[in-house]
Amino acid sequence: MEANKRINIAYILRESFGQLWNYTSEGWARRFSENWKKFLKWQRLKPYVKFAEILERHWDEIAAYSKFLLVLLRS
Repeated sequence: MEANKRINIAYILRESFGQLWNYTSEGWARRFSENWKKFLKWQRLKPYVKFAEILERHWDEIAAYSKFLLVLLRS
């Protein structure tokens, strides 16, 4: 039963992460990212923890995408 719970949580984390790419504000994208990582903190899902570390290392590029999306939507 515990394995099913962890699989379900992993699925929810994976699906919800896609929302990050819809933010047109770096601040809101960062807030979403921080909340996503807080939810991840106690789940003991090592691949997701590694992914969160990669996400942090590449935050500048993700922020640039948010700004690009905003410019794209305004034109």
